Formats: sequence, C-alpha cells, structure tokens
Amino acid sequence: MPSSAKNQKLNPTATLQPTATGLSQNALIIASGQYITAEDVAHQFKAGPRKAKALFKEMQHLYGLKPTFFHLALFSGTNELEAMMKDLMQARKQRNPNA
Repeated sequence: MPSSAKNQKLNPTATLQPTATGLSQNALIIASGQYITAEDVAHQFKAGPRKAKALFKEMQHLYGLKPTFFHLALFSGTNELEAMMKDLMQARKQRNPNA
C-alpha cells in the first residue's frame, strides 16, 4: 500500500456527493441494478428490433436471464454509466408517456 494511502484517515461520517443528475452514489448503484429490455439495447446501439433482440440474447448468455443497466454499460463499452442511464430513462419515458 502506498504511504499516501496509509496516511489518509477514513471519515466514517463523510457523505457521498450527488452526481451530475442529482443522484447520490448509492442511488446510482441501486439504479444501475435495474433490469433492461431489448428496447433499451436497441436505443443504446441504435439498432433495429431484430439486431437488438440478438444483442439482448447475447447479453443474457453472458450475464444471466435479466441483464441490468450495469451489464449494458459493460457490454457496450460505455464509460459514463450515469449519462447512459439518464439517456435510456428519457427514451423509456418517450416510448411510454403514461408510465
């Protein structure tokens, strides 16, 4: 362990700072565990329904039957999980305005 890490003291009362969307880091972790759909995959990859279903099935093969936002970020190579989730949530609202 580097000496600078040894000298740092942990602050058990430190609060997590909100992220750019206003979510705390804990809320972001919880949200990243939400399940995705083939429509989310289609939006992320800008793919048609057929290609999106094939990609979704590949994700199921890799990550299990219910892939999450986090899995989609890994699969797509996204560096900004929060931005990806925000974009997908807006797309979901546009697809289903009554939900």
